[in-house]
Amino acid sequence: MVETVAYDLGSRIATKNLAWDAKTGQVLLTQTINEFDEKYYSFNFPSYWYYKNMGMASENMIYQAN
Repeated sequence: MVETVAYDLGSRIATKNLAWDAKTGQVLLTQTINEFDEKYYSFNFPSYWYYKNMGMASENMIYQAN
């Protein structure tokens, strides 16, 4: 889903998913527009971007202990 709109007591809040992780499909960047048309952004940083061994299991097979 790209955009979700919620209405509550006359106010409108819109949330858009702007970027996804190519490997997991998780949403990385979200934009929220409140009832005053102010934009807020939320960014989720995947751990495998920073930690070498936190990637997909299929890519970590060489790190398994024997």
